[in-house]
Amino acid sequence: MDFKQLSNRICTISGSFVDLRKFNYIYVDKTREIYDLASQRDFFFLSRPRRFGKSTIVSTLDELFRHGVSPYDGHDSYFKGLAIENLWSDNEQYRVFHLDLSTIQGKPIENAEIYEQELIKKIDNFANDYGLKINSSSNNVFNHFESVLKQISDHSLVFLVDEYDFALTKSIDLPKNFKDITDVLKKLYTALKVYAIKFRFCFITGITRYKDSSVFTAGSPINDISLDDEYGTITGITKEELTTFYPDHLKWVASKQHNKDFDEVTKEDIEETLCEIANWYDGYSFDKNCKTHVFTTWSILKLFKDKEGAFDTYWYDVGGTPLILRKSYDKIINNKFLLLNGELEVPVNVFDNPTSFADMDPRVLLFQTGYLSFYKAKDKSQYYLKFPNKEVYSAFSDYLLEKAYKQNNEEYSLCYQDKDKLEKAKTIEEIIDYFNEILNLVDYEHFPLTSEAAVVTCLHIFLKALDRYQVNVNYHSALGRADLVVDSISRRLVFEFKYCKDENEDKLLETAKAQMLEKRYAKTANAPTTFMAIAAVYDSNKRKLTKFAEVNY
Repeated sequence: MDFKQLSNRICTISGSFVDLRKFNYIYVDKTREIYDLASQRDFFFLSRPRRFGKSTIVSTLDELFRHGVSPYDGHDSYFKGLAIENLWSDNEQYRVFHLDLSTIQGKPIENAEIYEQELIKKIDNFANDYGLKINSSSNNVFNHFESVLKQISDHSLVFLVDEYDFALTKSIDLPKNFKDITDVLKKLYTALKVYAIKFRFCFITGITRYKDSSVFTAGSPINDISLDDEYGTITGITKEELTTFYPDHLKWVASKQHNKDFDEVTKEDIEETLCEIANWYDGYSFDKNCKTHVFTTWSILKLFKDKEGAFDTYWYDVGGTPLILRKSYDKIINNKFLLLNGELEVPVNVFDNPTSFADMDPRVLLFQTGYLSFYKAKDKSQYYLKFPNKEVYSAFSDYLLEKAYKQNNEEYSLCYQDKDKLEKAKTIEEIIDYFNEILNLVDYEHFPLTSEAAVVTCLHIFLKALDRYQVNVNYHSALGRADLVVDSISRRLVFEFKYCKDENEDKLLETAKAQMLEKRYAKTANAPTTFMAIAAVYDSNKRKLTKFAEVNY
């Protein structure tokens, strides 16, 4: 098999449905779900992280409502052979207003008045495309949109909005501008409510969900389907789709992973490779009942475009850490519940009602940006989140490692290079000395150790980065959760930490010891026969672990 032939079927340049079909790229057929959506005469909103295929869904809807599923302009329909071809019976060709708000960039995002004028220009362009008159000289986007809508017959307009929150995300560190742009968008979306009868269909996408944007306020006609299991796989790639649409690409990656010629790859090789691909890129569940799971679209495409079939953090690397995450770094790292391998519980009222970026819970923010996913169905009071896969976990932990440590420091290099130092430490004193060596490397300016959680996080991400140990935080046992558990080949180390600011260190140490005994930390069925249980106190003034003791069960 020629790799160039395989690579040429994968498109990472354009997400346009027409481009994918026109130039014979592989298109994962989502038209059954699109049919279920588009056959309704209603208004919908779908939130997904970046690079999961939102824009492809929007462009598919654009083509469907403009041209239907019949041949036109001397060529076959781009829906030929897809699931929707024999389902769609609506022969109308609608006016389509496709509004991609990510195309408004630069100074307009820094000035709400200019941003509003850019929106008006897009309305004018739409009107010109369909021979409609501009009957308003108003600088108010609602009045301008209203003047166009009044000329349109009922149920004849399809309104598609891609990246509705683009300007909001770019303005998250500018509270006044964020509010002003929100007010502009409110004017635009108010027209949907006032002139709802004009629309045949409306579909809006974005990453975040802000109630203050008016899209989700009381009286809005827009239905948020982001957490519905019916549309849980409308973006992303399912395991079935992976094996159906990319069999040769899977085989190519398997050949590289197993160091075999393409024709020598067995079904067992492919199954093993598929399991590893799932470990890296699967695990996303966007529906609140956790019925569906998908792989990251971008990562799968990039994996299949890589000649060596190498696993990497493709989704993260394409854009680095998104602005919305960088701007909320302090909010994230100062919360204990964001320790790296925790299973997180978020109250329903907190998850469902983020009104603005300023008051958005960090757990909700990480879910919306794709760093957390559902791992089991919600109940009446809680949503349940965790890191979905190895790619996200690795990217996020590397990000924290970069933030926490001065990695160009010679002392860091020496400490990091001796990857087996913890394994070689035999006494409790040697273990604590090593931990203090690690904590001493922390960049206090950017990663202040102001809590027990911060101390545990720094130890966790450093040890994880060594790739020598199985490291867990908040590790469950029968009666409680240990702060840190480190498994090596020969033993298990279990830690309970206390953070001392001005308290009595000896008293805190006794509390930690008593807690470890009472909760029987690490006495689980799979615990190694050799283990050490260590209670320790971190002194914030001395910036080190000062008191410690082994706990004997």
